Amino acid sequence: MSERPLVTMRAEGEAGGVKTTVRVGDHTPFIVDEPERLGGTNKGPNPLEYLLGAQSSCTTIMIAYAAQDLNWMVYTE
Repeated sequence: MSERPLVTMRAEGEAGGVKTTVRVGDHTPFIVDEPERLGGTNKGPNPLEYLLGAQSSCTTIMIAYAAQDLNWMVYTE
């Protein structure tokens, strides 16, 4: 049995030292970098900071989906 994926995602990066310019889908490229004390240029969040941000946004999205399933009112601005 063959299953089709719900979505196909793609990301690519262009490295220069420890700084990477990342392109994801049709979105504006973003920079992943390290602070100067670790050899970077501090032009963007480091990988761990992006990971923590992703975890935060995933948690927020899952709370919104769960609230919707439970017919709870979700306030948005």
